Amino acid sequence: MGVGVNREELIDAVVEKLGYAWPDVARIWDALMEDVLLTKMDLGRVVWPGFGAFEWYERQARRRKHPVKGTVINSPVKVWLRYRPAKRIIKAVRGH
Repeated sequence: MGVGVNREELIDAVVEKLGYAWPDVARIWDALMEDVLLTKMDLGRVVWPGFGAFEWYERQARRRKHPVKGTVINSPVKVWLRYRPAKRIIKAVRGH
C-alpha cells in the first residue's frame, strides 16, 4: 500500500493547482466533508460521479466460536461506512 495523504496535504495540492487562498480552500473542504458526507449519509448513500460512492453497510448478527476456548460468542449487528470507487479511479490505480 502507498503512503496516505492527510487533510493539509490535500488542501496544499488544491491551492497549488488552482491558486486560491489556503483558508478558502480549507473552508470549502470542511464544508464538503461535514455537509455533504456526514449530513447526507443519513440518506444511506452519497455518490460523487467519477470518484465513487459512500454507503452504509450492515452485517447481520452472528454466532462465532472462540478459537481457543471453544465457547460460542454472539457478535452483534455491525454497521460501517463502505467506499466503492468509480471505474475511473479503479483504472487509474491499476494503470490502465
